Amino acid sequence: MRLSTFFCFLFLFTLCVQSQERDFSKVDATVIFYPAKFYTAQSLASQIKTDFSDPQDQLRAAYTWVIHNIAYEPDEYLTYQFQYRILEERNAKLASTREDIITRTMNGKKAVCEGYALTLERILEELGINSYVVRGDVKRDVIDIGRPFKKNHMWLVATVHQKPVIMDPTWGAGRYLETFQKEPSYAYYDVAPAHFLKTHYPEVFDDAYVNSSVSKEDFSNWPLLLHPKIQLEHLTNKSGMIKYKDLKNGINFSMVMTPTDTLLYMLEDGIMRELDTIQEGDKTTFFIRTTKRTNRLIIYDGSKPLVAYLVK
Repeated sequence: MRLSTFFCFLFLFTLCVQSQERDFSKVDATVIFYPAKFYTAQSLASQIKTDFSDPQDQLRAAYTWVIHNIAYEPDEYLTYQFQYRILEERNAKLASTREDIITRTMNGKKAVCEGYALTLERILEELGINSYVVRGDVKRDVIDIGRPFKKNHMWLVATVHQKPVIMDPTWGAGRYLETFQKEPSYAYYDVAPAHFLKTHYPEVFDDAYVNSSVSKEDFSNWPLLLHPKIQLEHLTNKSGMIKYKDLKNGINFSMVMTPTDTLLYMLEDGIMRELDTIQEGDKTTFFIRTTKRTNRLIIYDGSKPLVAYLVK
């Protein structure tokens, strides 16, 4: 398996800090036994309403069914491309396409991010839960560091009991490594907004639900923060891009964290190398120098990835 593919898998399934504390174990266990196919969002919503009355449980049930029963299929990107001459024609085709995507997702049980997001939005609409689709950019690999903003992904925000719930059912459904690997996860369900912003930047920044503003350029230039407890302010090396000539001469790193295991780093060759560290209170300092050509540098606490840099 290529390192870039391995890294993408590793990154997507690094657990995120979730802001919800409610116990959904009974909801999850119930929905697991739902039929694998509901032909309409309305029929699924009716089943959920029968089993759950609280909107928090209904939202969790809808998300659970989607991530367990919809497979990611990249060929779906090519299904709904159209041309238009005037704005009215575009809007009419968009509305029709939305309905087609939802129907195709429910019946065919495969989608890309658009299908996941629009279908879950429709199910929540049938449940009477306010939600909307967010379009924006996501960072998945070191090759995303430093590139221009791209509107390349869709996720959702729902409102339950006056609280925004941010979720990404596409990333929650599994991973794509040449074929779809079903691995349902709640790592991207009800995620703390500041942590979600590490990987998802909305087209309209208010949809990030954070207090301080972050520019598209700042988001792009951040390193990949791969552990829930690692924040940008914890790092002395805050730029996600490192020059190879600097790495060849050696770079000092430090971060505010106490390792729970041996600190390691990995380059393009995929070999784990141990780091010599200096611990001063909660600050950990180490030095990395290499003459090996690489386009990435990933730092680990044992098997847990902490932060990754693009080397140029």
